[in-house]
Amino acid sequence: KQTVFGIINKTGERMSEEAPDLAATRLELICTDDILLPVDMPRVTYNLFINFVKELDINLYSDLVNPAIKMRPFTVSQLLFTGGERRGNNFFLEAGTSCFIRFTGLNRSVVAILRQLTEKLPPTIEIADYPFTIKDYKVGDDLAARTGFSSYKTLLERNFYDVKRPSAGLSMWFLSPTLFKTDHQELPLPVPDLVFSSLLQRWNAFSPGPLPEDIRMFAGENLRLERCRIETRQLMVDAKNRVGFTGYVRFYAQKYERFYLQTLHSLGELSFFSGVGYKTTAGLGQVRLG
Repeated sequence: KQTVFGIINKTGERMSEEAPDLAATRLELICTDDILLPVDMPRVTYNLFINFVKELDINLYSDLVNPAIKMRPFTVSQLLFTGGERRGNNFFLEAGTSCFIRFTGLNRSVVAILRQLTEKLPPTIEIADYPFTIKDYKVGDDLAARTGFSSYKTLLERNFYDVKRPSAGLSMWFLSPTLFKTDHQELPLPVPDLVFSSLLQRWNAFSPGPLPEDIRMFAGENLRLERCRIETRQLMVDAKNRVGFTGYVRFYAQKYERFYLQTLHSLGELSFFSGVGYKTTAGLGQVRLG
């Protein structure tokens, strides 16, 4: 019988609490002036985050911008706001408009930076040369703001110990355009094995203990789309028009195997922090569980 991999004590006992290695925070901003923001703002929120890291930890900064790294232990949303008026290739935002950016960390080094920002943020910042006042920086557990701290161990323990019988279904809301790069093509569809392979890659890249690779096989052979309400959206990322999907998806396992379902639910919870798919450091693939 398969055990609960090395992260959880094989005797079945809970592991002791440790420092969080997963975090989601939210930087809330106010437009200082009336502004026209270009619809295509390449990597402005990414650059903002990377500059924060550079000021706080130059060694971590060097690691994160290393071009040899294919997967980075953080995500950054786009600049998000409600309202705003589309004017050609720009959005018009009135002075006083509320905006926010969501940052997440997938290892302790990045989580430490996100915590330090609480004390280190300046009162104002510039994004795409426009001034913004920092209103708040949310770091605590807040489901509505989609912020909080956790750990890979916590995700496993919750699904292996706190849930007596995991559901055969798992629902996700894809909040920002999501796509997958496979065989040199970009695919804007919620294919089950692509969704969970993406999450498994991130888990095994950054967690203190890997999950078994046969999770991919289970997801590919047994998970089906039980329900789906999605639409495609086009946006400019890295000077290229890309098409992603947004909306609600419910996956369902045709074959009930407790161990694999517990693992898939743990990966589903990771999506809160890691996002899913391609270009998650540019705002794509933001997810919440349904």
